[in-house]
Amino acid sequence: MPSDTSSHPAWGTPVAAIAAPPLVPPAAPSPAAPAAGPEDSAAQRGAHETRAILESVHDLRTLLADARPIALAPGHEIIACSRPMRELLEQADQVANTKATVLIEGESGTGKELLARLVHCRSARAHGSFVRVNCAALSESLVESELFGHE
Repeated sequence: MPSDTSSHPAWGTPVAAIAAPPLVPPAAPSPAAPAAGPEDSAAQRGAHETRAILESVHDLRTLLADARPIALAPGHEIIACSRPMRELLEQADQVANTKATVLIEGESGTGKELLARLVHCRSARAHGSFVRVNCAALSESLVESELFGHE
């Protein structure tokens, strides 16, 4: 997972940027069901669907067997199965040990808030409050003003 640590020109403080990959890998396409002919019964179609579901359950269990669950707090847990996710969690541990401002970017639903909680819980500031802010709902100037002070 690429990360970049630099100094933000407007704020003058170190910024560690981390791109969050999806928490759940995309599902593999299911095998196509054979074309239903007039001779196929509902029982045969049901058996095929059941077999496909059981194969999916087996695949998910295999995937989770290598998972590394990390409990942050009750109801907040990250499960890392893939190499990119494990690398991301290692990066989170690295930046948690610094005083750098951390910018976490990613698509909606990728677990940015969970990653932010992980960094907070592993940092020297873990005893303090964790404040969640939806920056998308604020103007750029207000975000800069509130989070990084007035210039």
